[in-house]
Amino acid sequence: MSNEELVKLIYELVMKEIARLEALQAVGSKTAGCCASSASFTSEVSSIELRKQVLSESDVKHAHRSGACEIIVSRKAVITCLAAEYAKKQGITITRKT
Repeated sequence: MSNEELVKLIYELVMKEIARLEALQAVGSKTAGCCASSASFTSEVSSIELRKQVLSESDVKHAHRSGACEIIVSRKAVITCLAAEYAKKQGITITRKT
């Protein structure tokens, strides 16, 4: 394994752990259904509040891997097109704080 591959692997693991920790700190909610599934069953759905000025596709992916079905951002946050598209494909709701 080359150094570049090793650095990439470590980066991915660190980002996954950060997303997991953010999910643990996030406000949780319970709702019927799961965002990533079209099947009709009940599961716990988590919400993650991200205090970022720009919500990127990468942020949404990390939240999704952590089990989030809702991402809460500030009213003024910029949501990139790729982030919105990925969220829509995965059934993740992006909510702005009021």
